Amino acid sequence: MRFSFLVLAILLTQLPRNTRVGDVAVGVVIFENEQELEMDAKPCEGKEEKIIFHFKQPYKKTTLGTLECPDGKKYSKVQVIQQ
Repeated sequence: MRFSFLVLAILLTQLPRNTRVGDVAVGVVIFENEQELEMDAKPCEGKEEKIIFHFKQPYKKTTLGTLECPDGKKYSKVQVIQQ
């Protein structure tokens, strides 16, 4: 039973969090098309600790620079505001 709860908890933490008007997130874009964007707010963390945000148009995206993880990986860091 404890194992099932742990697996469920890990899966739930990886589900994208839908945003509401005024929500702001900073991180790395992992998916984007004309209607929506998904962002990883913790790209340097392991899969169990990911925080994924799901934005739908209209939203405003601003590039903030480069994010470098401790392992040396570099990403384009952006801020997204749900309009």
